[in-house]
Amino acid sequence: MHLFYALHEALTMVLEEGLPARFARHRRNAAAFRAGIEALGLHVFAHPEVVSPTVTCIRLPAGLSATDFLRHLRQDHGLTTLPGLGEYRESVVRVGHMGVTATPRVILHALYAFEDVLRRLGHACPPGAGVARAAAVYAETDGA
Repeated sequence: MHLFYALHEALTMVLEEGLPARFARHRRNAAAFRAGIEALGLHVFAHPEVVSPTVTCIRLPAGLSATDFLRHLRQDHGLTTLPGLGEYRESVVRVGHMGVTATPRVILHALYAFEDVLRRLGHACPPGAGVARAAAVYAETDGA
């Protein structure tokens, strides 16, 4: 029974926000997250024309294992996400940004955490670049 209540609440939230606004919010937060990831020197593992507005797959720097990266992300920042699939299990990570996590607060925190873990594992990236680039995307699309 509790699952029906949860589904009802989720659908109520969707209807209150409205589908066009919800879709726009997901696209905006995905764009900010991906811009921040690229500012950290990482690459999105999908063609820009076919990426999902709710999930980003990120190629990690050579020599960095997804297992180590995700362990630090979870232990040090309380963020849980997933490795890649199949042959990409250790070279990419998948990050969901949907529903209640598709907000600037969550996106900016995730980028801060990504930078911290990358630096801890020896990847050089410009300090604050990910958060700054995402914040710029938010400023550019404010009200959009």
